[in-house]
Amino acid sequence: RNNGGPPREEPDPGFDLLEDLTPYELKTVCNSVAGLEGPATFVEIFSSIRDLDERGELELSREEIGEVINAMLDADYLNKVRRKPYEQAKADMTFYALNTDKNEVKNALNGG
Repeated sequence: RNNGGPPREEPDPGFDLLEDLTPYELKTVCNSVAGLEGPATFVEIFSSIRDLDERGELELSREEIGEVINAMLDADYLNKVRRKPYEQAKADMTFYALNTDKNEVKNALNGG
């Protein structure tokens, strides 16, 4: 309940991976993430998808790429992995790995 604070924003129904991306686009994004060395940071995943856009394989704005990654997180396409980025690091960082056990991910990687 809202007790006189600022109005709460309704969550944006936002991006639906299966509705807002073609099977080809979803396969391309999943392949891109799958091709990264082990679990990757958000920035590395963003960059890999941005590279696809620059090569003309996808047409997504920076904002859309962020929406795609967030939708992948929400839909369990990506698993969060907490670990140290290098041995001497003082703290763990969050990395993300493609959830290849998920049927939708398997289907996407196999082209629909």
